[in-house]
Amino acid sequence: MIIKYTPSNIEDKSEISAVNDGELKRAAGVHSLSPIFEVENGQICLKGKKEVVALRRSTDNIDMLSTFVHEMSHAFKSNRNNLKLIQNENGGNILETRSGISVTYSNVYIENGKIVLDDFQEDNLGLEEGINTYDENNIMNRILSLQISEIPETCKGLKEKLILPEGKNSYSSPGYCQETLCADKLLNKCKLRDTIR
Repeated sequence: MIIKYTPSNIEDKSEISAVNDGELKRAAGVHSLSPIFEVENGQICLKGKKEVVALRRSTDNIDMLSTFVHEMSHAFKSNRNNLKLIQNENGGNILETRSGISVTYSNVYIENGKIVLDDFQEDNLGLEEGINTYDENNIMNRILSLQISEIPETCKGLKEKLILPEGKNSYSSPGYCQETLCADKLLNKCKLRDTIR
């Protein structure tokens, strides 16, 4: 899905990504944001973006919904000020890509008729995943606590299929557990909720 929605004039040469190819292929879902570049008078110009949320099919309704909630949260948190093309001190192009408090910096240049993206720095990715998973847990528990009378008619069938595993009385994501614990401590114990939000 990422390849499908990446503009054809872009080549990604990044080697530092915290998410490797194998992890990506096993992922239950992904939020992907790609810049749309054009070359005008020999200069690279940022013209827009292509964005997609994709989910792997699953027979586990809670898993599918929680993955959707998690990836849509990434999309919402990268809705504003998500792409910025700036110049470094040597006049080279740098793309700044933001999702929540996570920021990736990529060198951008033209090579063999393609616009190349080469990530050189990622900041706050683990903490952002922790905050996002913390939010996923809260949203899922809110959905699970809704009474059937509070659910729109078109969603009642899904709500009835949302069954927690035996022995569980609340939802807790199996992913990013340590990062979620850190996010909880920063948001609640350290009283940084307003600053982070």
